[in-house]
Amino acid sequence: MADPIKLMSFAEEHVCQTYEWMCDKRLRHAFLMRGDMTWDNHVSYCNRMMSDLTQVVYAVFAKDNYIGNCGFKNVIKKTEGEFWIYIGAMPDRGKGIGKSVTKRVVQKGFGDFQFKKIYLHVADFNTVARTMYEGLGFGRVPLKESDDVWKDRGCKVVRMERERS
Repeated sequence: MADPIKLMSFAEEHVCQTYEWMCDKRLRHAFLMRGDMTWDNHVSYCNRMMSDLTQVVYAVFAKDNYIGNCGFKNVIKKTEGEFWIYIGAMPDRGKGIGKSVTKRVVQKGFGDFQFKKIYLHVADFNTVARTMYEGLGFGRVPLKESDDVWKDRGCKVVRMERERS
C-alpha cells in the first residue's frame, strides 16, 4: 500500500493556505506563536524562511491534501537541527499523521542530513505532543541559554532532544 503522507519543499504556493491556518487562535496558542497576524507579516516571514539557509521546510500532504508544515530550523554546522511541526487542517488533527510525519522527518534528519542531534520545544500543556515525542525517543532536557526565544510565552516550555543511535 502506498504511503498517504508526502513531503514537498515549502514554496510560494503554500503561503496562502498557511496564512489561513495561522489565523486560527487555537493553533497559534498550541504552538506558542506570537505577534500580530497580518498578511504582510506572514508573507515577509515566509519569504525569509524560504531563503534562510539554516532552515529546511516541508509542506505536508495526506492523500494529496495539503494539511500542514514541518521542518528543521537553527541548523548548526549540519550537526543538529530544531524540529517543528503543525497540522493546520483541523479535520486531519488527532489521526496520527503528526506522528508519522515526525518519524519520517526525524529519519531524514539523521539520515539525509547526518544530524547528530535533533531537538524541539513544546508547550508543557501540550501533553499529546509531549507524549508523542517521548514515544519517538525524545527526552526532556533543561532549556539552554540559546533557548531565550522561548521565554515569556506565558507557560512553561519544554526542550526535548534525541541523539542519533
